[in-house]
Amino acid sequence: MQAILERAGYEVVTADDGESGIDAIERARPSIALVDIGLPRLDGYGVARRIRETFGPHELFLVALTGYRMTKRPPCAKPSRDFLNGMPPFLR
Repeated sequence: MQAILERAGYEVVTADDGESGIDAIERARPSIALVDIGLPRLDGYGVARRIRETFGPHELFLVALTGYRMTKRPPCAKPSRDFLNGMPPFLR
């Protein structure tokens, strides 16, 4: 993912766990953050909660990613014009 985004001309900052991811987001102040749900030390949900407390709901766009296999499609994955309705409030 990093290589693809960098080749497309984006500046990419990476982190190995949720805690250092929050530090990186606070330093870099990006407009978008791709956050892995399965991060060590602090998972992606915890990262999203903390970032929303710091940035509020509209300053930073969060994209949740996972490598976990899902056996049931979550409500937020339904095809919809308003896909945010099914997401937990702290990800909106």
